[in-house]
Amino acid sequence: MATRSVAMAAMALLCLGAVSAARTGVKGGPLWPALSSCQQKVDSTPFRVNNVTTTALPGNTVCFGFSAVAAPAGNCGRAATLDRVNVWASHANRTMINGYSIRTATTTDAISGTWSKKGDSYDELTFSKLGWTADYITKNSPRICLTLDHDATLDDICVGKGACVVALYSVGAKNSKCCPTYKV
Repeated sequence: MATRSVAMAAMALLCLGAVSAARTGVKGGPLWPALSSCQQKVDSTPFRVNNVTTTALPGNTVCFGFSAVAAPAGNCGRAATLDRVNVWASHANRTMINGYSIRTATTTDAISGTWSKKGDSYDELTFSKLGWTADYITKNSPRICLTLDHDATLDDICVGKGACVVALYSVGAKNSKCCPTYKV
C-alpha cells in the first residue's frame, strides 16, 4: 500500500510539472509568470500584444505594440483596463537596455521599467500603472519601447527561448485576476 501511495504522489508531481511547463508554452520550462491564481489563457481579455516587434529611432530601439479587440466571454473578457505589462527578461542583461519609453503616433514619453529577480528563472521587467482602456489603445496604438545597446538584441534580453514572453495584467469582472501570456 505504501508503494502505491508513493507512486501516486510521484505521478501527481509529474502532472503538476507538465501543467507548469504548459503555462509558459515552453516544454520543460519553468512557470512564468509565477502566479497560480491568474488566468493566463491567451486571448482571455480585450487586450493583445502584437506578435511581432517594430524598430524605432534613436539607435537600436525595439517596440512591443498593443491592440484591443471585442471583449471575449468570461470574467477576464470584461477587464476595463490594461494595467501592467511584464516581460520575461534577463535580470543579468538589464544593463544592455539604455532607456524605456511609451510611444504613440504623436508622442514619446520616457518611462521607468522595474526589474525583479525571483530565483534563477523568474526574472522580469515590469511596466505598471498603465491604465490603458480599449478605446485608448485603439485610438493611440501605444508601444512600449526598449532602447538597447548598439549590438544587443531581444535574444539577449528575453528569457523565452527564441521569443519574448509577455504577460498582460488586468482585473476582470468579480475581481478576477487576468494575465494572458503571449510569445512575441
